[in-house]
Amino acid sequence: MGYLKIVDGGGSRGVTVLVVEDDEAMAAVLQAWLRVDPRFVHVDQVATVAAAREWMARDSPDIVVLDYALPDGTAADVLEALGELDTHAAAVLHTSHADFAELGARLGCQAAVHKGDWAGLADQLLTLASGVAR
Repeated sequence: MGYLKIVDGGGSRGVTVLVVEDDEAMAAVLQAWLRVDPRFVHVDQVATVAAAREWMARDSPDIVVLDYALPDGTAADVLEALGELDTHAAAVLHTSHADFAELGARLGCQAAVHKGDWAGLADQLLTLASGVAR
């Protein structure tokens, strides 16, 4: 659980994105919204740091989209686990914190988007995916 694939029209390989979001309603909206765009062919999600660690032990994401506050830790814990992997995954903080941009920069995320800014999230994912797709 916990990934979506982004496929561009040029036939490049899909880009694996791990979505870490504990709010079921937000996760459902995010999944439904992403499924409208044909570039996003699979959408799923994990809700905790532990589940993200478990998922990343099995699979290596290209991009991680994560909420800041999780039931068993924070985005910093997920990023720490990501840092333990031999990967060059990009991180996108997707949070409702008022200082989301500053928080994302402090955490070392490549991008930060306020929750509900679907266009901003899509722009960030597609920009990051274009650097990953081969």
